[in-house]
Amino acid sequence: MGTINIAMITDTKYIRPTVVAIKSLQINCDKNNQYEIAILTTNASDDDIALLRDSETDNIKINIINQDKFAARLPAVNVSRHVSRAALLKFFLPDIFKSLDKILYLDSDVLILRDITDLWNTDISGVYAAVVKDVFSITNRDYMNNLGIRHEFYFNSGVMLLNLAKMRDDKIPEKLLKFRMTHDQVFMDQDAFNAVIGNNVLYLPWWYNFLNCYLEYASPQQLSDLFTDDFNKSPVSIFNQSTILHLGGAAKPWM
Repeated sequence: MGTINIAMITDTKYIRPTVVAIKSLQINCDKNNQYEIAILTTNASDDDIALLRDSETDNIKINIINQDKFAARLPAVNVSRHVSRAALLKFFLPDIFKSLDKILYLDSDVLILRDITDLWNTDISGVYAAVVKDVFSITNRDYMNNLGIRHEFYFNSGVMLLNLAKMRDDKIPEKLLKFRMTHDQVFMDQDAFNAVIGNNVLYLPWWYNFLNCYLEYASPQQLSDLFTDDFNKSPVSIFNQSTILHLGGAAKPWM
């Protein structure tokens, strides 16, 4: 039996998807493990918090951390695409969780379809994070170049196994914030993560963070080449292979 530490970020618009994500973990987790889920909230109501607390089970503990004061320190950046400023709280996870050496960060729009113990046990000593490649790596190299990203792959920041200790030692939170404030970007937090730590990450298999929208953005052959696997099969088959299915893009199922 072990303890898996998870961090999620939500606001009042994402409370129900967050609850669904936790429920999917509850259904598919290894019941021998303890799951400590820290949920960073901004502008959450009492009803929102009650919904989150109702997600607790014997082996899933919910710790709700109100980040309104911390959020006040966030830069007054424009909200881009469908991602709110709350996403920038990811920058400060090493400082918020000073007592932890690593944490699994999950976006709220995920479904956990298999146990994540193997993901948690991934060796990330010597790297800042374990992540999954994003199709941006092959569909938009010009955008990466404009951000000054010279390494081969771009990754999605919705699922990250973070080496908090190394990030603290190397003052990564400050570097992420500085990059966000000094560069034009489309993606709220993701571009900064790629630019600042993307040259020192471990790439995980695709099934730990597969975005459903990838099937619209890239061809089966492009996905096969990127992830070194066979994507010449039905969407349902691909989704069923996923450990974490990420409901990416602006069009969400709950709409």
